[in-house]
Amino acid sequence: LVLPQSPINLLVCEGNDGCLELAEELKAIALENNSDNIFTYDAVEYLVNNEGEDLVDGVEDTQGMDSLIAPTTEPRSSTSGRPTFLLLYLNKFTFAQKNTNQQNTDMEMIIGSCINNPNINVILVHEQDTLKGGCKFDEFFKVTPQKLIEAPYRLYSETAIPLYSIEEYHDVSLKLILHKIVMLDKKSMYFTTFMHYGESMKRVWSQMVRESWKLFKTNRRE
Repeated sequence: LVLPQSPINLLVCEGNDGCLELAEELKAIALENNSDNIFTYDAVEYLVNNEGEDLVDGVEDTQGMDSLIAPTTEPRSSTSGRPTFLLLYLNKFTFAQKNTNQQNTDMEMIIGSCINNPNINVILVHEQDTLKGGCKFDEFFKVTPQKLIEAPYRLYSETAIPLYSIEEYHDVSLKLILHKIVMLDKKSMYFTTFMHYGESMKRVWSQMVRESWKLFKTNRRE
């Protein structure tokens, strides 16, 4: 079992029925293995508090809306500095007509904001149990807002993790979700390290060029 070695934020959407329960299952697995590094937040609350309200412009009544989970009392610096993931639970009801137009619009805005944010990764989880709304993946292309399917969002460019109900398979699904979170976290960490390395090399190179130019001008005078 691969678990986050440092604190992470797991975001859930109010209109995405089933995602909070899934997030709680992931936290429970982590706690069973002596890891208390998964922190769950309402996606709108997180975006407004940490990334600026303009990122969720268009979401109805962000000031007065009820949070899906209890509001955090942690300092903003604590939550914003962590690797962050939007957990998107996919079944036939995710973008279905049972939701109001406003709910679907809000979901679209929240998902789009998270995809646009370089500090947030989206984790897709595909329900397989038909009793829980499981359907073929092709169905999502019929009901998902076209804006999220097409560039620049390309929501389904990432592989979705299948979620099964049979206990043995269900446990494997949860472990695969945790594994993907850890791998994406490491990928971001390596990218950040690489970028810092690149910046350091640029400074060293610039210094070498300046020193070489000084030496060249000194030799010419002599």
